[in-house]
Amino acid sequence: MAKRNYFKRVLAGTLAVLTVAVYLPANVGTGGLFGQTAIIASAADTAYVSTADELTAALSNSEVSKIVFKNSITYSVILSIGRNVEIDLNGKTLESSRYVEFSSSCTVSFQNGNITGGMGAGFFYTSSSVTLTLTNLNIVVNSYAVSNLKSGSILNLNNVYTNGKSILHPYAVNGVTVNGSTVDSPIQFTKNISEENVTATASTYTSSALTPEIKVDDTTLTENTDYTYTVTDSKNNPVDSVVNAGTYHVTVTAVENSDYTGSKTVDWTVNKADPTASLFTFTAPENLYYDSNAKTATITVNDGVEGMGNVTVHYLLDGHDEEPKEAGTYTVVATVAEGTNYNATAVGNYLSDENWNFTINYKPTNLTLSNLGDTVVTTTDGTEITNTSALIQGTYYIYTNKSIADSDATDALSMGYKKNQTYNGTKYQYRYEIEVPEIPADGYVLSHTNNWVGKVETTDISALLIGEDGVFDNTGAVLKGEGTYYYGDQPTAESVQITEGFENGIVSVGEVYFAQANGAKVDAPEIGKTYYLTAEVFVDKSAEAEEPNNDVSVFYLKQTVNYEKR
Repeated sequence: MAKRNYFKRVLAGTLAVLTVAVYLPANVGTGGLFGQTAIIASAADTAYVSTADELTAALSNSEVSKIVFKNSITYSVILSIGRNVEIDLNGKTLESSRYVEFSSSCTVSFQNGNITGGMGAGFFYTSSSVTLTLTNLNIVVNSYAVSNLKSGSILNLNNVYTNGKSILHPYAVNGVTVNGSTVDSPIQFTKNISEENVTATASTYTSSALTPEIKVDDTTLTENTDYTYTVTDSKNNPVDSVVNAGTYHVTVTAVENSDYTGSKTVDWTVNKADPTASLFTFTAPENLYYDSNAKTATITVNDGVEGMGNVTVHYLLDGHDEEPKEAGTYTVVATVAEGTNYNATAVGNYLSDENWNFTINYKPTNLTLSNLGDTVVTTTDGTEITNTSALIQGTYYIYTNKSIADSDATDALSMGYKKNQTYNGTKYQYRYEIEVPEIPADGYVLSHTNNWVGKVETTDISALLIGEDGVFDNTGAVLKGEGTYYYGDQPTAESVQITEGFENGIVSVGEVYFAQANGAKVDAPEIGKTYYLTAEVFVDKSAEAEEPNNDVSVFYLKQTVNYEKR
């Protein structure tokens, strides 16, 4: 195997040299090929070339014994060499889609670079025996052999590597001397993997078992074809399956009869993964009505996700991190601390998802309007609300011709009113303004009842209650004292007092007099008889005051009294 590996390295060098040739004119050696070619030489026997034309010209110039590449060169035709010459690739690449042909016996060397391409059964062909020396070359050929040399040729290989191809075509083995020995079988060179630049490409945690990618330089090797491997952890304990992030040791062992021999241990890093929103489950809070309490969502790690750091939930309202208490739409985001298998979110960055959001609304409430007749409810901008079963926090107007004076909602709702307001061309006696609070009751009832808004008192009559609809009630009126008038006393209107707040013509008292049971007025009462003391009361609902507009109503308050001698 040592001899085989040695030959393989030598062959690789030869291939690298050949690859340098990229372009070959059809008529090599004719003077017309060099009229426009510039060959820059530092000495009479050395030419520096940068193009296929310059390489062709240098090979045709018998005074040039050494050619040095300044750039990589690509050839698309056969590169023909028929004289002794040394070609230094100078770390560059010779690439050809065809091959190199030695047209006559000569001594040629390729060194220090890369050779790629070729066609047919080899990269190097000979019409007669040659001496070919390949040194410090990496050769990657398309054909299954590097060279197809004529019997009697000499091949010298020094530090040459191939892509697993035979150094000699099987039919060109007999009679060819390789590194001083005549060979009798095709030669394939291998690399000792312990001497190579072997790397295990870093992986990233995926929650599944991982396999290392093994490379020699930039070439990716194939598991079980080029190598097998074993893994140990950072404490050198064997690992059958690599899942978690960390640093591992991979021992790479060449497969027998592959392009490599030996083994080498290299480090393999499994990096922590970056957390993504898809690894979490979002649950929005319940009861999303404003109640002055915070509404918190949950963001939890999905089942099967291991090694995630602690999660902190944030709530963004209008782009600001806020406690989720006020009404509005919140965007929910998260930050994650570093875990054993996952990185922390970067400073200033959040995890987010288009479905991570919720809205806190004001709770709707039902507003019932009872016994108010024709009524219109609007927003403050005049938009009519036809359904009052789901009003939310805000200010509303109620247009009505009846007062709202007794209701189970009057204490809960902030309420005020204005008189004689018009909506949509219709005049209403009242426009109430109500304020539905942020946290409303389940429902409110606003109703109209015959609320007593005034009272008339007289000297002898207990009370006269005046309703806002012009309805009167004297069932509670009683005589003051004994209910007795004495000879010579006459009731007068001046004895009637109007309750404060109902002046200005709203309530006025007319004549106060004695009357018989049939209502006839008694101008001269007789001692010992019983009469009806009668007070004539006027209520003018059309006067400017806090009541609806009605016609003047007259009410007669009557009480029985005795008329006695003094």
